[in-house]
Amino acid sequence: MENWPDRLKLFAVLSTVKVLLETVSENDGWAFESSKESLKTINNAIAFFHNPQEEKYPEDITRQFGPTGPLQEISISNGWDKVYLKLAEEYDKYAHCLKETNF
Repeated sequence: MENWPDRLKLFAVLSTVKVLLETVSENDGWAFESSKESLKTINNAIAFFHNPQEEKYPEDITRQFGPTGPLQEISISNGWDKVYLKLAEEYDKYAHCLKETNF
């Protein structure tokens, strides 16, 4: 089981984003996707991370973390945009772990 450190770092990023999304206001300002929709995608990624044989890979996860993507807009609306930028950078480093099904 190689690459566990990267997987743990990715899990930490996803878990942190989940906590942040669970604390945002219902009024997301100008985000084109609601925080609930983004939270659902993050939860699906975490579920896939735990059980890749039974869960579906969340194809839209990369869009969530993209520049001007839903998470960036939600983070700006809720005052954690600097934290988000660091999380997105970490996500970019370790996102390959979600595609690896050899857990």
